[in-house]
This record gives sequence, C-alpha cells and structure tokens, in this order.
Amino acid sequence: MRQPSPHDHNGHAGSARAGTVARLAVLLALALPLAAACTGEEQPDETTGGQSPGEETSGEETSGEETPGSDDGGTEASTTLTTTTAPDVEPPDDAPFRQSPWWPYLSSHIDDDDPRDVVGGPIEISATQTQGAVNWVMPGKRELDPTIFGTADDPKGTEKPAMLLGVPPPARESADGSQRTKQPTPFSDKAKAVEGSLDMTVVDATSTDAGVSKDQIDFEATFTAPDGAEYRVVIERPAPHGWFLPTGGGVVTNFIQHGVTGWGTRLMPTEYDDVAGKSPRTGPPT
Repeated sequence: MRQPSPHDHNGHAGSARAGTVARLAVLLALALPLAAACTGEEQPDETTGGQSPGEETSGEETSGEETPGSDDGGTEASTTLTTTTAPDVEPPDDAPFRQSPWWPYLSSHIDDDDPRDVVGGPIEISATQTQGAVNWVMPGKRELDPTIFGTADDPKGTEKPAMLLGVPPPARESADGSQRTKQPTPFSDKAKAVEGSLDMTVVDATSTDAGVSKDQIDFEATFTAPDGAEYRVVIERPAPHGWFLPTGGGVVTNFIQHGVTGWGTRLMPTEYDDVAGKSPRTGPPT
C-alpha cells in the first residue's frame, strides 16, 4: 500500500486504496510505452523483462502481504544467484549514466561478488489482482513543484540525466508564474483510469547493489492503455545493480523513493513503497 506524502502533487496525489495494486503494472511499463509516446516511437505490444532499456519496476500502491518467515527470521531464498556482467570496455566519459550522482557508488559495486544480505533474512511478498483499477499517468509537459524543484532564481532537483533524475534549468520554461518542463515527459500532470491484472511474488534477500544477487522476481501484468491497446509485462529476474540509480540487488522493500529523496526520479511524488524492483539489462545503457 502506498502511503500518501505531503509532496504528492500535480495530479499524482494518492487515490483510494481499493484496486490500486494494478498501478504497479503501469509503473513497470512507464519507461516503455509512455516514453515512446513522448518521442514518437512505436509502442510495443508486449514487454518482457530484460529485453528493453529502462524497464523500471516500482511497487507504489501495492497491497502485498509479507509471507511469514521461518524460525530463523525469514523465508529461505534460492541459492541460485542472479548475475550480471560488467562491460568489457570502459564506458565512454559522455555515457549518460556517468552524469548520475549515484554513478561513483554504482561503479564501485558492479563487480562485487559478495553483497550484504538483508538483515533478519529474506522477505517474500506476493500480490494478486484481477481486473482492478490502474492509474495510467499520461505523457506530456509537467508543472514543477517548487518544494521539489525550487524556483527559477533558486533551482533545486537539477540532477542529470535530465528528465530521468532531475530537471536542470535549461530543461525548464516559465508557465503562468511557475515552472514546467520544456519537453514532454512520461510524468505529466494528467492521468486516466484504466483496468489491469497482476500476479507477483518477489524476494528481497540482498540489500546492496552488486554483480550477483539472491533477490527474486516472478511478475506478470496485463492492462489496457487509454487508447485500447493491450499490454503484457513479464519479469523473471532482478537487476543486481543499477546504472543510473541503485537497485538494492534488484528488489527493495519498505522504503521511500522519488521526489525529495534523490532515490528515483524527482518527477514522481515522494512515496512510501512496500516493494520496488528492477529487471536487468544486457549491458550499460546507451
């Protein structure tokens, strides 16, 4: 369940909890169909985790229940490690992810083969919804909340890459006495209610980014876009480390991200998540 924050704003305020678990499906596909809509690229009919760039999984408004742990403090995780391969060639200096303030931390963990385990043992969370409400955030320009982004004279939230983490001043414009993004983003001020279903089980066993992880994701969601297109998202394994932001081994539970936190995009409201995760990519983003 997503807990409303004082920084919910600009059309993204928390809605009634009933049926909101399927919003996870939209957030999973957010960087794919909605970003494609912003750039004019063709939207995919089906998304499978690990095959396309930017497939971020975020568990806002998920009404998952924690599976009771064993006597030693948690649900036993599989001994099979999810692995990722560091790039054979040093990424170029102008690689977009090098602009991220998280890159020094992330680059030092890519080859870590002995990450920290979650204190108290693995946490398993399962959630299921059949044809429930989904909040589809529309692409478009975004009004910038001064609490998060400051003002034209005193800007905040300026991290790069622009529109992924923050909004630097050159990417802003004035609008009716406030600021907004110059270009459309996947996180506009408007949303539409659609329907979708999901079935997921995740395990949070590894607490830090690394080259390997014991975290697990078994996720499938189907939902209908506002234009009537049908989408299916399948994720079968986590991303042990991130390129722009930490993944915490691929699955993270019980934490706050986005907005004022600096973990996630500034363009999403500050929100508490029961669970969030990310599917892996085959190499560094280009």
